[in-house]
Amino acid sequence: MRTELIVLAAALVHLACVPYPNRRYFAPEVSGVVLRDGAPAAGAEVVLTTRFSKSAATARTDADGRFKLGPLSELQFTKTLLGDPLYIYALTIKVAGGAEYCGLEGRGMGYPPRELAVTCDLSRPLGQGQALSYCR
Repeated sequence: MRTELIVLAAALVHLACVPYPNRRYFAPEVSGVVLRDGAPAAGAEVVLTTRFSKSAATARTDADGRFKLGPLSELQFTKTLLGDPLYIYALTIKVAGGAEYCGLEGRGMGYPPRELAVTCDLSRPLGQGQALSYCR
């Protein structure tokens, strides 16, 4: 009986350490509209990035200022043994003339939301200082 328990315990420890393929999400699918003074900002470049992956998603706003991009994910061979993963993502908006705006940042423990719908008004900043953003 004791030998069987030792073999069972060893098998369980081994299985817990074997990596397996899984899709890790770093950033959600983001859709929304970019405005400037309440009017659509057509042709703006919207970029979604994450700190934990080299992948990024880029989209241009249409004539109505709308965009859709993401999610950012990768197939990884991992096994999480110590809690939930971290996520940090950022949405940046670049307009003609070189101006760049921080749309939003998301961070937390666990997994990011699957989808996010935002309205970004480049003439109405939210927050102050380092926490300044333009999307809600």
